[in-house]
Amino acid sequence: MQPRFAGAVACSIFALFLATAIARGADAMRAGDSTFTPPDGWAVQAQKDGLVRIVSPDGNAMILVMPGNPFEGDLSEAFDKTWATLRQGLKIDKVVSGGEAESGKTEGGFEFVSTEATLRDAGGNPYTCRYMVLRNGTSLCGMAYLGTPKAFKEFDATYDKFAGGFDLAKRKRQPGKSVPAAPRRPAADAGDAPEAVENKPEDAADAAPAKKGKPAPEPPALEPGVVAGRITDARGNIIEDARLIVQVSGTSLAGQRTNFDIEVDENGLFSQEVPDGLWRIYGFLEKEYNGHKFRVPLDPEDKREIGSTQGAKKGVVKNFVWRIAGLKPKEDKSLYTSYYGGAVELTDVQIYNEGRRLVDRHPGTKVVITLKPRGLLMDGSQGRPVNIETDVAAVAGFSKPTFPDIPLGEYVATAKMVGPGGGGAPLNLAVGFVRFDAPGVSRSAPVSFVPPSAAESLKPVTLSLWE
Repeated sequence: MQPRFAGAVACSIFALFLATAIARGADAMRAGDSTFTPPDGWAVQAQKDGLVRIVSPDGNAMILVMPGNPFEGDLSEAFDKTWATLRQGLKIDKVVSGGEAESGKTEGGFEFVSTEATLRDAGGNPYTCRYMVLRNGTSLCGMAYLGTPKAFKEFDATYDKFAGGFDLAKRKRQPGKSVPAAPRRPAADAGDAPEAVENKPEDAADAAPAKKGKPAPEPPALEPGVVAGRITDARGNIIEDARLIVQVSGTSLAGQRTNFDIEVDENGLFSQEVPDGLWRIYGFLEKEYNGHKFRVPLDPEDKREIGSTQGAKKGVVKNFVWRIAGLKPKEDKSLYTSYYGGAVELTDVQIYNEGRRLVDRHPGTKVVITLKPRGLLMDGSQGRPVNIETDVAAVAGFSKPTFPDIPLGEYVATAKMVGPGGGGAPLNLAVGFVRFDAPGVSRSAPVSFVPPSAAESLKPVTLSLWE
């Protein structure tokens, strides 16, 4: 099923209204399974198909409430489709910045996938947009807040108040009736490799709830001559079932070179007196994940370059955060090693056979790789599908295109070619290099973005592609 959000959102934000009944906030109203109160003084237009437009007094900002059909599928797929539909309806020419999706639960317990982005329409006009898809039970609703950059900032608090009072009733399934789910990956072909996750349900990430954490205590205070700090996960929680390591190396003012570890307690806190001098302070985490024992660096919260020296005379508070994705401080964005996440390289199996390469047979197409999480990610959080898109010409050269910063964990990879007119034809893919003369059939492949051991670093995963 494709989630239906009522109404096409065509026309400019400054020409929203037709000659239909227009109400004024702020009376509580209902759209689909959602209930909300428009901001006082904002104009409201409710369409017959359920979509509600709520426009600021100056006409430069707008809230859209878009009820959807009952939906039990992958919420991230619903988000991707409706976010694309919204941009198309608004005649958006380009996503200038942002657009990355985040998922979680609201304080009211609703599932959500959301994003915030700077957009530019076909006329060159800039907008800022915050968009989310909410679900409670099988009830689904999309909500967008957008406007000119100035108006978006001006009415941001108004929108926050509106969103805080938004309610989405939980629709129950009727006995004897099923709710259609989002399209799933087709079953693997008979020729698929055995490791193509036939016994692992694709919905593992949806079925397994993210692990709840215990909030970490406050970090230690600054003390002269003391190196102290706190280690947490990216959600500010204590890290359990892991070994936390703080290493200090450097030279004291007396000229003595030394290296030592600082003990970290069960709450992620550490503290140690050190001689006056210049010290490099590193954080590491060792843990097991799906049978792999790995070691990864921790992110310094002060955003100083990893390995930079610090004086200890006045004391140092060095807090660390465990991140499974993100740019390391002060690193070169163009290098895959500059990120905490994993990386994918793409190559054409027929790279040496001009005339048989994908670019020769299908010029002008794009290659799209989808990575769907197999269960929880390395830090116990829920993942969501990662889409990689590149021109087919990029995979034809000997310099393989590399796509960095994929959140650490295990995934199922699928691939397809998409032509200029849309649509897509599935491609075969496999991890590593495949013989060009007998590639076989492989519609999916398991991909692991996990360091192979505590002694080895994470390397890019090579995906070979063929028809």
